[in-house]
Amino acid sequence: MAFKYSTSGKTQTGRLTYENTEKYININGINIHYHEAGEEHEDAIVFLHGGGLGASGWFNFYLNIEPFSEHFRTILIDMPNFGRSDAYVHTDVSATELDGEVLSEFLKQKGIAKASLVGNSKGGGDAIHFSVHYNDQLDLLCLMGARTGPSLFDPLPHEGTRLLGEILREPSRDKVERVLHLFVADDDIITPEFVEMRWQSVTANEEHRQARLKSVSMRPNSNLIHRLHEVKQPVFVVFGAHDRFAALDSSVSLMRHYPNSELYVIRNSGHWAQWETPDEFNEMTIAWALRQKAAQREAAPAAG
Repeated sequence: MAFKYSTSGKTQTGRLTYENTEKYININGINIHYHEAGEEHEDAIVFLHGGGLGASGWFNFYLNIEPFSEHFRTILIDMPNFGRSDAYVHTDVSATELDGEVLSEFLKQKGIAKASLVGNSKGGGDAIHFSVHYNDQLDLLCLMGARTGPSLFDPLPHEGTRLLGEILREPSRDKVERVLHLFVADDDIITPEFVEMRWQSVTANEEHRQARLKSVSMRPNSNLIHRLHEVKQPVFVVFGAHDRFAALDSSVSLMRHYPNSELYVIRNSGHWAQWETPDEFNEMTIAWALRQKAAQREAAPAAG
């Protein structure tokens, strides 16, 4: 039977759990928390979470770790000021720049020469930044609900982005429930259980919230559209048709500017395609990634 969704934080079969996959590593003096499964596989894939208060590797991707770990060494990382990673005030670099530095060093310490990235929302922005500035460490790239630069058609900031800013400044359970409904196309899947799980995640670490308020979030020159043509790796752009955080033209722009890219639209999904429509997202993205890896292996002898 096809698995649709869970609002409990549990994986499809329960074989992988928060506890039996979690690990820690010290990156440049910052204690970084992450989950890892499928270590027996050669190819690594790292999932990068969004930027909402309460987001984390597990919270955003617990419905993806099992299917992907059947084919890839799969890592869900908590960036600084998220999940169970350290709180860290950064004023010399933006959050995206810091995340790029952390991810680059993380891969080196883990002995991963190149990794594929799956980035949702802010994690998509991190992945875009990484694809340009750390290109030699990139294998494949998948972006969902991501953008770089302004939308031509939607007013900015988007409705959901404004509410996330309000939650960061003055969190409340009511605001959290409202923003969860903005993440998805189908209101019925936002259960009281899921709202409570997110609220507990939001209130779990006040140090994270304070550190983010004191830190640099984004720099004015963060638009990387003019650099995307440099990225030759395969890119899979996923857009949920009901996304209220990133406009369709942003995904089309990514597809047009990355020279080796595809665009896939999920009709009945919002900003959280990987959570709201996990069966479709997992099936399509894994199939795309396996095709790209097969093509790489076929091309390798000729290149040698």
